[in-house]
Amino acid sequence: MVFYKNLVELKNLGYLANCELCLKDGQRVAVSKYILAGHNDHFYNLFKGDPDKSTFTCNKLDKEHFDCYYEYIHKGYSFEVTNQNINKLLVIYYEFNDLADLELSINAYLASIKSKKGSMNTYIPIFTKIKDEKYKNINKPLTKILKEKISKMTCYTTFNKLNISELCLFFTASFIEVNEPLQILRIFYTWLSNDFENKQSEAKILFDKIDYSKITLPGLEKENKRNPIFNKIGALRTQYVKNETASQLTNIYKPLQKQRFSLGNIGTNVILTGGLKSPNDLLQLNAFQDKSGIGKIADLEFKRERHCSELIGSKIYSVGGKASTTVESFDILSNQVTVEPMILPTLRHSFSSCVYNDKFYLFGGVVKKKAENTVDYMDLDKMTWYAERPMLNELMYHETIVSGNGSIYITPAHNYGKMQRFDPRDISPFKSFSNPIKDLFIGSAATIYNDQDILIIGGYCGNNESVDNCQLFDTRSERWRLMPKIPQKVCFPRAVEIGNRIFLFGGETKTNFFTNKTYFYDKSLGRWQEYTDYQLPILNKSFSTIVF
Repeated sequence: MVFYKNLVELKNLGYLANCELCLKDGQRVAVSKYILAGHNDHFYNLFKGDPDKSTFTCNKLDKEHFDCYYEYIHKGYSFEVTNQNINKLLVIYYEFNDLADLELSINAYLASIKSKKGSMNTYIPIFTKIKDEKYKNINKPLTKILKEKISKMTCYTTFNKLNISELCLFFTASFIEVNEPLQILRIFYTWLSNDFENKQSEAKILFDKIDYSKITLPGLEKENKRNPIFNKIGALRTQYVKNETASQLTNIYKPLQKQRFSLGNIGTNVILTGGLKSPNDLLQLNAFQDKSGIGKIADLEFKRERHCSELIGSKIYSVGGKASTTVESFDILSNQVTVEPMILPTLRHSFSSCVYNDKFYLFGGVVKKKAENTVDYMDLDKMTWYAERPMLNELMYHETIVSGNGSIYITPAHNYGKMQRFDPRDISPFKSFSNPIKDLFIGSAATIYNDQDILIIGGYCGNNESVDNCQLFDTRSERWRLMPKIPQKVCFPRAVEIGNRIFLFGGETKTNFFTNKTYFYDKSLGRWQEYTDYQLPILNKSFSTIVF
């Protein structure tokens, strides 16, 4: 796409011999006057002044950039704009500022990567370089692309790899000011949620860039439901934000925080709902208090076993199971149990669940004695069930984990040994990772590990014997590795991550023999041990757990 716009004028100059250029960095190169002058007004005027001169000076480009430019005008249509040369081409465009063909090539390149995942890592450095007026014909279409992509930015896991300087440069761009501040806040949170512990020190820089006066309280409350990391970051945010709106925003959390502190430290309370041996019980414990912190706090209206529970706002919703299609909620502020108006489309158990973007997702499970690959979700605003794209295989006795990078992972189970990933924000189907789990067991517990990896614990093998295996899936390398074994062979336990520990509750040690023991894995020490102060009140399995 190279335009040799000065070819007609060159006829008036007669024959142009080759010459030598002395470049900005002092290096010299032999060049064709005819090609350079034909393409570029700067060189046309330079050579026209003295057609017979054999050496000229060019202070606009050093040799690295000139070589790129010379290759561009020689190759013409076969030249490819890439991630490797785009920055050089931007410098060339800036220095000459009359290269309409190069402008078209750069814009075509930006448009071509528009639909590619991870392209924000390419866009952001480009955008920060083209604020000068000379770039207006590139800046305008790029700004349009970014406006279209900004609502989808969190779909891309590579977005989480941006460093803080790139992120801050990007969010000083003028077009951000006209976008919804809550949307920008969500993007910050997504970035922060990936490796949350190590990024907390950078949080103040991000929070200072949000105009909180433009964020409505209802909008923030809705985000509290939408974003898996929102509760964790909420308290951190209020430490840093110092304007008047900040004091209003903290009011959203005060009632919930007050009640949480009355139960124990925020993020250390665990609610256990139902189970084979106590299907109507709601138990509460605090992971860092003594055994007096364990106790029954309410009765469910319906029996719950092999069901799922999720925390949404201040309510724990329990769904389905072997005995009921109903949905009921437990309010952690009032300790009230409520039977909700919606029901499951059919009796369903041994499925998994998660809440994402105001939607309560159910994955697989057993329907009419048959494992399913179906995925359904309930829109919490409309209280209606909808069908989602199916999983890659029928699954039961599996788990669903929402990682810090915003992706949903479905663990191996039943007859399918590969981890699956699902992102509701993308239209692509479920992805199956190429590396299968080292040992596939049924009825394993699963929990997030360090906000992004996934820990699979226990289960039973083909001869119905429980196992003590512990396996970790690294979501970045997409590989499995073995972890220290648990002290007791067990299947159908439940596991949660709290701070520096992984807690494992109850389960079945062998056929029809159950345990009420609790174990924890200390990440610092790298070993499991029994938590003797935390025996469950009853031998139990197939219950659900919620941490808040």
